[in-house]
Amino acid sequence: MEMEEIGNEPVYSSGEGTSGTEVKTEGKPETEIYSKLGNTSEDLYAEFPPTKEKKALGVRQWQRACVFLAATCLILVATVVILAIKLSNGPSACVKSAFDGPPAFHIGCQSALQSPLCSEGWLQSGRACFLLSRKRKTWAASKKFCEEQGGSLAVITDAAVQNFLTQKGTLSYWIGLNKENTGVWTWVDGQRLTGNSFWSDSDRGVGDCAMLDAAAGDNKSWSKGLCSRPKYYICQKTMIDN
Repeated sequence: MEMEEIGNEPVYSSGEGTSGTEVKTEGKPETEIYSKLGNTSEDLYAEFPPTKEKKALGVRQWQRACVFLAATCLILVATVVILAIKLSNGPSACVKSAFDGPPAFHIGCQSALQSPLCSEGWLQSGRACFLLSRKRKTWAASKKFCEEQGGSLAVITDAAVQNFLTQKGTLSYWIGLNKENTGVWTWVDGQRLTGNSFWSDSDRGVGDCAMLDAAAGDNKSWSKGLCSRPKYYICQKTMIDN
């Protein structure tokens, strides 16, 4: 009977026993697992900075990018300024320019020969200023335009002017010589053609108005043309007095 009473006593009443011992034994691995998990999370935070640190890093990167862009802009502005200064001083070599078709004159050469005693775009030779046109007009329209500029179509009465215009021009230009109304070759200033003339030795063409064919590259470069045909032209006026 005593054996039965002992056997009926609850094993867990005293808090001791096999089952209790087993619970304590199983609890140790769980503690270790939690401890490892805690260490793992710390390692993760160590590898990935907190949000504030990320923001600070982003701000530094943007600051560097802004500095780089500002420096680039300054370099570009300085380059543009230098190019503008060089262009304003004019090119160092003669460069052909096209306006209404083929180039009417050499811009570089014109810039180099520009004189304060002539209007902008006009070339000086002796006491006269000359404009080699950029557009084509009939002989009558060319004459009118030159007069509106305070001058006239070119009057060529000496070899120096003839040489100058032949060298500076590149095309065929109307000059101030015609015989349309009188049948006699007469300059626009009323002088009749006498003495020096520079008619081509080859084909002089057909027409009542005279042209200077600078493209021929020959000093004797005058030829005839139909007055109604649009061509480039040369204006002439007196040099500006100081």
